[in-house]
Amino acid sequence: MATSATSCNLPPDIIHEILVQVSDSSTLSAAIRVCSHFYNVFQARPIQILRTTLGNVAGPALQQAQRLAYCQTYLESAIDLRIGALLDEAYFQGGQWKPDRTVFMRMEEQARAVRILEDFYSLKHISLSMCQ
Repeated sequence: MATSATSCNLPPDIIHEILVQVSDSSTLSAAIRVCSHFYNVFQARPIQILRTTLGNVAGPALQQAQRLAYCQTYLESAIDLRIGALLDEAYFQGGQWKPDRTVFMRMEEQARAVRILEDFYSLKHISLSMCQ
């Protein structure tokens, strides 16, 4: 993402819109390192921007990626992995869970994997001629 001196002078709301449209965390990281204005806008709402970026990566697989990252991070060493120990989807949607950078990176990796599997097993990607 090339940023010139002109784009650093954009209003904060425009910079915010640019940041929530990036395709992945490496692009987001590059954008906020390029210009202090981009970094300041990111610091004002880091969780919102990170979640939106993850949504850009994961698409409809976002909730599954969040749950998987939560389980891998917080339940990995737990002896009891009963279904009751898993959190409801509302926990991830309501903004209660604030993942750190490590968890976010894990979620992004899992989101890509989940999305690939969803695309592979989805009937919407199979043409009618292949079904015959």
